[in-house]
Amino acid sequence: MQNCQRVFYVFLLLLVGCSTRSSRTNPSPRNPVPPTNGVPPAAPVLDRSTFIDLENGWRVRVVTPLSKTGEFKIVGPTASDNHGVIHSSIQGDFAGYESAYYNVTGADRFLVRLAFDSRRVELGEGPKPSTQSLYSPLVWPKQERYVRLVFLIRVSASDHNMAILAATRRSTLDEWTLNIQKDPTACKSSRTIYCVWVPERMAVTPETPKNVNGVITWAPR
Repeated sequence: MQNCQRVFYVFLLLLVGCSTRSSRTNPSPRNPVPPTNGVPPAAPVLDRSTFIDLENGWRVRVVTPLSKTGEFKIVGPTASDNHGVIHSSIQGDFAGYESAYYNVTGADRFLVRLAFDSRRVELGEGPKPSTQSLYSPLVWPKQERYVRLVFLIRVSASDHNMAILAATRRSTLDEWTLNIQKDPTACKSSRTIYCVWVPERMAVTPETPKNVNGVITWAPR
């Protein structure tokens, strides 16, 4: 009798063990094991070191090469120094530069508009101030917008260095910053976005005011 009981208990333990292993290796459809592969790709991350958002109280300096006839002149680069600064050569009827300054103003820190302030022409006979820009291929939005300068990495000589974006929402700027960084040909203006390329050999530099011994000076941002 005792032997029969022992055999029964052993059989019962084996039955419980098999049932436990079966429940662990064969989960029910209601509690599936999460997959370990097929992880969705991570969303693209916005690199904030690749752009500058213009702020109220700044100004923008636009430097344009000029010809001897006083017209816009594109001048090709000749060399790059150890700091990556490209130097332009004086070719053909190249005569000097125009520096046009635009004030950045607005009721909000980042919701701004740009207005022409002054112009300075540097020719062979010396600098000449003026009240209007002689030639500026850049047309800034007239209404208040969030304005962003996006710096791009040059892959070839035909690539652009900078794009100007403007929109009524900063989230729109973020979306389009990623778009043009991925595909530069996507830079096209529409109802929701203002997007233009800065022409080659033209320099667009944001500047901030500095108080030096009671005198306001401007320094590149």
